[in-house]
Amino acid sequence: MPFDTDILHDLVGKKHDLLVQLRDVGLRQRELIEGGDMTQLLKLLSSKQRLLNGLQTIERQMDPFRQQNPAERTWRSPADRDRCAKLAAHCETLLVEVVEQEKRSESRLIAHRDRVAVQLEGAHQTAQARSAYVDNPAYELRQLDLSSEN
Repeated sequence: MPFDTDILHDLVGKKHDLLVQLRDVGLRQRELIEGGDMTQLLKLLSSKQRLLNGLQTIERQMDPFRQQNPAERTWRSPADRDRCAKLAAHCETLLVEVVEQEKRSESRLIAHRDRVAVQLEGAHQTAQARSAYVDNPAYELRQLDLSSEN
């Protein structure tokens, strides 16, 4: 007969696995941002969203355990309780790491966006200057006769 704590341990394990995957995706995300590969970044963010949805589902499944007094839970053994506690603590560490990665990636993405905006503005100004010369008849090319008659 399964204990409720068996379910809790399983959920904590799944949460841990998802957080490890999110951490790894975050590392790849940073590489793509720094490389300016927005196409691959969008694909990666799509897969990241699935991981976040999975994490949300697990968090909802863990809600009933949050209302319990941890001291009153029945475990198969003290070792099982310790393993689950260590796994839960590592989950918290991973979560902090994932959040920090996300903040760093956001900063890098904003910096990349700003660089691109400056480049686009420069290109726009160049196009306007060129257009002013091409569209203005006063700046038509005229030939200058520099020949001299002796």
